[in-house]
Amino acid sequence: TRHVKKMYCVGLEDRGLDLLADALIKGALASLEELFLFRNNKIGDDGMQALAGAVSKGALPQLRVLNICNNRVGNAGIMSLADALSKGALASLKLLFLQNNQIGDDGLKALALACASGALASCQKLFLNGNEIGDVGMISLAKAITPDKNGKGALDKLEELHLNFNEVGDVGMQALASALSSGALAQLTRL
Repeated sequence: TRHVKKMYCVGLEDRGLDLLADALIKGALASLEELFLFRNNKIGDDGMQALAGAVSKGALPQLRVLNICNNRVGNAGIMSLADALSKGALASLKLLFLQNNQIGDDGLKALALACASGALASCQKLFLNGNEIGDVGMISLAKAITPDKNGKGALDKLEELHLNFNEVGDVGMQALASALSSGALAQLTRL
């Protein structure tokens, strides 16, 4: 299993992801570059917390693609992932698929704070569509991506940001528009 580059998991629930996380901590799949947990799975916060725990301990150092869409991951799961990311986990990640979960404002706030501290610096595509994100979460993301006095904002390599089918209103969209007009996400080609 040390040379596996791509893995698809089907029918996985929290307990299964917990078992996978234990194996990852022990060095399994150390060369894995793409992990797909999106087909007929029922992964929730417990499973995501297990995966976050594994990557915070150095598992999956070469991972470039993480797809956890179409599951049941909520704020607690994303907050655990954000914590791991803020500590340097998954530094090579280029594509992060989190769409069609149950992520709300608190989850996006945690992810935005992690990004502001340098997490997901290599990320090119971020899918957050189909969640429960509102104005508060969007304002946090806008704040993280707004360039500082040195012209640097979070996620500056991002080419695609998918936010549709959330609960963002005028206030959140105004915050995002303001960040973009200040030069945030200069590489963005798709929103």
